[in-house]
Amino acid sequence: MRSYRAAQETLRAAREKSDAKAGEDARGELDALTQFKGDMGAYVRLYTLLSQIFDYGSTAIEKRAMFYKRLLPLLKFGREREEIDLSKMKLTPLDVFAFQPPAAAVART
Repeated sequence: MRSYRAAQETLRAAREKSDAKAGEDARGELDALTQFKGDMGAYVRLYTLLSQIFDYGSTAIEKRAMFYKRLLPLLKFGREREEIDLSKMKLTPLDVFAFQPPAAAVART
């Protein structure tokens, strides 16, 4: 988590300074961390499937799968989104009863 936040800060600083090289390096690090999280999820899913078929005989593989399974929910990076400013949005009422379906759709039923 700290590595991901540090890479995000580096990327943000590089964008502010218009430093393409630092931005590219930070983006690469973010992508690598996100890929690592995805690979852990794939390992857990594959182990869950294959452990029903094969007896591995090694507890190290099972321990790793159990560790990854518990670690994945704690890794919340890769899901952040930029905030959207909704202050200028205006909600307007919608008259549902004023909606008329097309005549062709009514004729088919």
